[in-house]
Amino acid sequence: MNDGESSGRRRLANILLMLASLAFCFLVLEVACRFFPSDVDAVQLNDPYRVIRTVGRPKRFSPLHSYRERVPLEYDHQGYYAPSRGVVHYHANQLGARWVEAAEQPLAARRVLVLGDSFTYGHGLHCEDTFVCLLQAMLAGEKLPVTFLNFAQRGTNVKRNLVNYEEVRGRAGHREVLYGLNINDLAWFPASHFVTNPLALPWLSEHWQGYAFISGRIHRWLIRRQRITRLLSPEVFESEAFAANLDALVRLDRAASSHGAPLRVALLPIMVDLDKGTFHPLYDGIRERIEAEGITCIDLTRSLDGRRDRDCWILPFDQHPNAEANLVFAEQLLEHYR
Repeated sequence: MNDGESSGRRRLANILLMLASLAFCFLVLEVACRFFPSDVDAVQLNDPYRVIRTVGRPKRFSPLHSYRERVPLEYDHQGYYAPSRGVVHYHANQLGARWVEAAEQPLAARRVLVLGDSFTYGHGLHCEDTFVCLLQAMLAGEKLPVTFLNFAQRGTNVKRNLVNYEEVRGRAGHREVLYGLNINDLAWFPASHFVTNPLALPWLSEHWQGYAFISGRIHRWLIRRQRITRLLSPEVFESEAFAANLDALVRLDRAASSHGAPLRVALLPIMVDLDKGTFHPLYDGIRERIEAEGITCIDLTRSLDGRRDRDCWILPFDQHPNAEANLVFAEQLLEHYR
């Protein structure tokens, strides 16, 4: 055997040894992940509608309309959906606003028309657990009858809500307008922006827990940090989307005022890093810009400070605020409507 052949065999042996070592490491990791599973932080499901089933068809602001969604109970780590067997109903009242049933909602003399996106609509929650319904119930308990007409719409921004207001404002007289403003109504990003992991390929993540573990750590240490840094950049305030939506908010304020209904903006927090205050500079910048336009702003962005993020989410892979978070929002808003 010449030296060239010997050298080639040694290189091949080294490559095979390296591959075997990697395979052994992955095997050990897979066994460890299966015997010692991590908590709900490890759940990686970028598209909730892969598992959530919609029964019926959503119809925007359609009176007395209903549809429902079914959540698999294996993801219900907080036990919220168990009493309803995973079903959440979405009903509209006689005006097309969200209500606890597809029936007439009693209308008090003092009425507040509510706008916003999925945070305000109460995505994933029974209607009575949304901060809109909770606030109404709290005021009723204090003998202060106020009707909140929830015309929020999922997946919208301020520009869309301005159009929605012009569409529904004539349906019922109202004295005030409340806008539950999620940050992505101004600077658009998906509600689950910070838990969506582009590396979490569905089949691999579900069948190979070692891969899910590795991709999750890469996402947490790199991709998620990059997204947070980008959102905290001053460039957010200079973007075309932010300028257009802030302008729409000003126009909404004028439209509501011309209708004799002053606008209040309830500024809602991003449901990320609640225990760290990461986004406080962003919240402050947005609040200052809203107030500079002469618009009343109720700042709820610090209302969940110090809490663990996933304790406030509806599902381990969905950052919409849960019933507990909505209760906090309602309690914070209560003093502004007494």
